[in-house]
Amino acid sequence: ETGKPVWLTVDFLSKDSPSVEYGTFTNRVFDAGATGIRSSKKPRYIIEILEDPNTFGDTSIKADKKYIYRVTAMGFGPRDDIQAVLQVLFRKE
Repeated sequence: ETGKPVWLTVDFLSKDSPSVEYGTFTNRVFDAGATGIRSSKKPRYIIEILEDPNTFGDTSIKADKKYIYRVTAMGFGPRDDIQAVLQVLFRKE
């Protein structure tokens, strides 16, 4: 991996962002908007596929490469400048 991780280059506030809005693929509903005390907008997330450096195995038996998934999500408070970021690494066994 060279340079900055993808999640550090993503502008989660931009509508042109490569991030995905909560509910895009699941049709789940998240109540957000400008009225009351609630999120100013729906959470957004990205999923990156990374080579798993811990599971390449013995190269003499030509073990398959394995991958991990880095999920980064950003949630918003009542204003866009109030943000929380959550990140998790997922390894499928």
